[in-house]
Amino acid sequence: MILLRAWSLVLAIIAAVFVPAVARAQSNASADRLIEEGIALRERDQNEPALEKFRGAYERSHSARALAQIALAEQALGRWSEAERHLDEALRSHDRWIEQHRRLLRQELERIATHIAIVEVTGGTPGATVRVNGAPAGSLPLGAPLRVSAGHVVVEIDAGGGTPFRRELDLEGGAHERVDVELGPGRGSESATPEGATSQSASESSGGGVPVAAIVVLAAGGAVLAGAAVTGALALSAQADLDEMCGGDLGCPAGFEPTRDEGATLATVTDIGLALGAVTVGAGIALLFLLDGDGDGDRDTAARYRPTAACDAHGCGAAIEGRF
Repeated sequence: MILLRAWSLVLAIIAAVFVPAVARAQSNASADRLIEEGIALRERDQNEPALEKFRGAYERSHSARALAQIALAEQALGRWSEAERHLDEALRSHDRWIEQHRRLLRQELERIATHIAIVEVTGGTPGATVRVNGAPAGSLPLGAPLRVSAGHVVVEIDAGGGTPFRRELDLEGGAHERVDVELGPGRGSESATPEGATSQSASESSGGGVPVAAIVVLAAGGAVLAGAAVTGALALSAQADLDEMCGGDLGCPAGFEPTRDEGATLATVTDIGLALGAVTVGAGIALLFLLDGDGDGDRDTAARYRPTAACDAHGCGAAIEGRF
């Protein structure tokens, strides 16, 4: 009886030690077979089924080699952020296969990084859920900026109790975009504006801004008209001097030509300035109507801006009266 119990104890120890080892060996063999099948599929450019093979291998072995193969398949499929995360994790291992291929794997990681963009989410309600392209990416506040695949990126923030905030971005590799999140007034969801952008609500509440280009053109036209007024006054002065010199019975005295030529030149410059200034002012007025707002912007513009123009014996002028 004692001998039987001793043998039973020995058999139990053997089973506890060797059976799991055999199971692990079988699992690793199965994982290796799946990896080889996945590599064969990738050689035929069948990356999606190959990725499923590598995932199956990782579920069986949790090996760094399988994880690296997952990353390489994701790289081939253009899933850059997942590929970067998985390959970076695999390279932290000292697995023999990883050590043998570390240099090549690091080169691939550098290539993947050129297709990564950074999205920094700041502010917002603590605990709000962040999703990128529909996949969970953490909760606010995030511990680090998001590393996302370049291209079209959809960032969603759900604070609960309202419609989730949604921001769509088109990013190139290496881009760094910041999204500042604030709690919208009277809402239970998040609203945000990327750095350098102006929120639509702020623009609408201001009733539309004055088109800067139109104001610049109007100012230039006004400056030209002012210059023409100055040259016109000088031309009139020269003409008055000429009339005084040539008004006697003896006619024009010697040396009157410079005064005559100066008056003629000033008159020509004045005519050109009046024409150019009038055209420029007209262009500025047209821009006011073309660039101001949308929808019912024509009515708003007509109410805010009232252009006037007039001509007399001394020339032409234009003005615009407006409220801003």
